[in-house]
Amino acid sequence: MSISNATPVLAVDEKNLIPVSDHLKQMADIPPSRMFLINKSLKVYVEKNAGAKIFDASQGDGGASLPGTPRPILERALQLQLEHGTAYDMPFGTDAYRKAVIEQYWKLDSSSGWGPANVLGTAGGRDALNKAYQAMLALGHGRQGDLIMVSRVPWISYNWGPYGVGANVLWAPGDPAQGWAYSEEAIRESVKFAESKGRKIAGILITNPDNPTGMTIAVEKQVSLAKAALEAGVAFVLFDWMYHYVTDESPMDLNSFLKFFTPEERKRLMFLDGITKSLGGSNIRNCHLIADENVIKFIVARASHGVIPSFFSLAVAMAAYEMGYRQSRTNHHRADQRQPCGLEEVACRKWNAAHHRQRLLCLYECR
Repeated sequence: MSISNATPVLAVDEKNLIPVSDHLKQMADIPPSRMFLINKSLKVYVEKNAGAKIFDASQGDGGASLPGTPRPILERALQLQLEHGTAYDMPFGTDAYRKAVIEQYWKLDSSSGWGPANVLGTAGGRDALNKAYQAMLALGHGRQGDLIMVSRVPWISYNWGPYGVGANVLWAPGDPAQGWAYSEEAIRESVKFAESKGRKIAGILITNPDNPTGMTIAVEKQVSLAKAALEAGVAFVLFDWMYHYVTDESPMDLNSFLKFFTPEERKRLMFLDGITKSLGGSNIRNCHLIADENVIKFIVARASHGVIPSFFSLAVAMAAYEMGYRQSRTNHHRADQRQPCGLEEVACRKWNAAHHRQRLLCLYECR
C-alpha cells in the first residue's frame, strides 16, 4: 500500500513499538561518578594546605598510579594509525584487532569454538559494560526493569550503569568478614528475592580481582559461582577481569577456564578485559568483550548507531600484544629482569614499582 509523503509514518511496525511508560520520571537521579570530582577536590585541598600530608591512591585513575602506557607502545600505535588511515572502521573495531585479541593476547585454542567473531572492541570498560547490560536485558528474559546482580559492596558505576539503560541493580548478600564475597547460596537467595518482586535476573557480574575490595577469587570458585547462577536462572554471567594482571597471582587463562563450561553454558558467558589497568592507559579507552557470536552481533548492530571505538585505542592494544604483552606484564613484577617487549630499562623499573602502588584500589575506580 502506498503512503503519501504528507502523512506521518512510524519508523517501525506498530507491533514493534516501545510501550509508553512514565517510569522515567519516577527514577532516582543518577549521581556523577566521584572519580571525576575527587582529583579536583584534592588539588584544592593541597592549594589551601601547603605542605600537608596527602595519600595518593590515584583517585581511581589507573593511568595516574602508573607512569602511563610506555612510549615505545604509543609510538608503535602511532605507526599503525598512520599506516591504517582515518576512515571509518567497523563497530566492533577491525578484523586485525579481533585476531590480535584471540591469537596474541588470549592465545585462544580453536577447540573452544570461539574465535575473532566473538570479540567486540569498545571505548573502554564502561562502554563495554553498558553494551553488555543491554544485551543481557534483551537476550536474557527480554524485559526492561529486570535485575543485574552485583556483590554487596560494588564499584560505584556498577550501581548506576545498569540503571541508566533500564536495568535495576541487586546487591547480593555478603559477609564483611569474608570481604562481602559472593556465595552460591547468596546467588540462589537473590534469585528467589527477585522472583518475590516479580523480576528476574538478567545478569550477574563477577569481578576478579574484585573492585573495590581487591579480593581475588580462585578459578574454581568463579566457576562454581557462575554455574550456580546459570542453574538458578540468571540469564548471563559476565566476568570482569580488568584487574587480573594487577595482582601477585597469575592472570586468568581463558583457554582452561572455558573448558569448565559446556558449549550451551558458554552461550551465556561474557568476558571483559582491557588496558586501563594493565597498561595504565586510562585515557586510551580500550577494552574488549568476548561473548557468544549472537551476543556480539546483537551489540554490533546497535553500536553501529552509537559508540564505535577509535582505531588508535585498538592500535595501542595491538602494539602491546605484538611487543610481548603477556610476558612483559609478568616480568614487570621482577625488578631484576630486563623486559623483552622493547621497553627501556628505566621505564620498566618505574612501571614495576608502580604496580605495587596500583594494588591500593580506590572505591571509585576508572573504567
